[in-house]
Amino acid sequence: MIDRERELIYLAGFFDGEGCVSVHRRGRGPDQLALTVCVGGTDEDSILRLQRAFGGTVSKPIVHRLGTKPQWTWAARGKLGQAVLQELLPYL
Repeated sequence: MIDRERELIYLAGFFDGEGCVSVHRRGRGPDQLALTVCVGGTDEDSILRLQRAFGGTVSKPIVHRLGTKPQWTWAARGKLGQAVLQELLPYL
């Protein structure tokens, strides 16, 4: 098994447990839909692995309450989000 495939297997499992897909309207009409693929979690390394593998953006960590771990979020939007889903799909 090649390294890229192993990485995709890991990332698909992480996405399956922590990820989400959303489609929302940016305006009127069927061509005004926007896709977002995102993953949130407290494991910074896993979030950064998604960014290294696919690009996208990582938000600054958010601490929801004193004494809790910071929450990191990775997101891929539009055509990048679609490409991410297509690459992960065989491993989901």
